[in-house]
Amino acid sequence: MRKNLIRSLTIVFLLIFILSSFINAASLTDEKKNLRFIGASPGGTYFIVLGGLSETLQKEVPNWSVTVEPGSTLSDVIRVAMGDGDLALAQHTAVLDA
Repeated sequence: MRKNLIRSLTIVFLLIFILSSFINAASLTDEKKNLRFIGASPGGTYFIVLGGLSETLQKEVPNWSVTVEPGSTLSDVIRVAMGDGDLALAQHTAVLDA
């Protein structure tokens, strides 16, 4: 139970760090950007987290267009590596397998 809480808090803090990095970078430029987040299956936890992240980015950075595309855990990592998306969430075991 305690390990799950620590993992969850670590993930939340990492997402906050990533979000703040995007917002700081966006404040330095007025150029329009299209970000493509690749999430797991629709209705899954990662897809919901990326949906919330994309909504927050669109509210905070008006020049950015953020979309979330469905995928599967292993293919998300491969798609980002091939340049088909900008960010994906996956379990560490899937990243190691990819």
